Amino acid sequence: MTNHYQPKIGGLGNNGFMINGRTKQLHQLTNLEKEGFFKSIFDDVNSWKKKISELDGVGNPYERTGIYTRLYSLLDYRLETLWWNYAYQRKWGVYDKRGFEYDHLSGESKEVNVRRYFAPSTIQWMKRQIPSGLRKTGTFILDLYGGEIGRKKSNVNDEQLLPDTLFNQIQMSELDRKEMIHRNLFYIGEIRNDHIETVIKIFRGIDRMVKKHQLQFRELLVEPKIPNRLVS
Repeated sequence: MTNHYQPKIGGLGNNGFMINGRTKQLHQLTNLEKEGFFKSIFDDVNSWKKKISELDGVGNPYERTGIYTRLYSLLDYRLETLWWNYAYQRKWGVYDKRGFEYDHLSGESKEVNVRRYFAPSTIQWMKRQIPSGLRKTGTFILDLYGGEIGRKKSNVNDEQLLPDTLFNQIQMSELDRKEMIHRNLFYIGEIRNDHIETVIKIFRGIDRMVKKHQLQFRELLVEPKIPNRLVS
């Protein structure tokens, strides 16, 4: 039987997955479809855990690679959801502004691009119209953390929203992922069971933050008052 909730390997944001013969991104799913997709991944995880407990405690490396990749796609999406909801609720700058700046020395006006100037509107938030330049884990972590990360700091948020424990787990997991994928071309023997357990732990932490934030601003984030004709 075909699993209609199975995404293509490589990331949900780029490829999406098939629902009844149509390719859809995760944010375009109905609540029922989304629930089925989440359940399909964690059913696979639980099945895998049961198998390795009955075998050698390690399991098949190819199956482990597939589960790790799918879980990380799901984690990336959930982290993006947390960041996007905060951007909308707190009116963080997301979109750039093009305008003119007067140069007192030359006496001329020159065109400038002010980065991250406009906050998302309700329609943009619902359609998840995130600029491609911001759609990356580094941006999400930087804005949600609020403090300095090395030489970088968010220019839209000064309040620490990510707890230190969760922040450190994400940082270490990201280092592991970059090491395995970018430097070693995803050598499957390097993905261990504890890598999967770490991703699950981070996902659950981020998921709790998403739900808590949605509950706190329920009318804004869960039940937006938008006519159906405006939602695609």
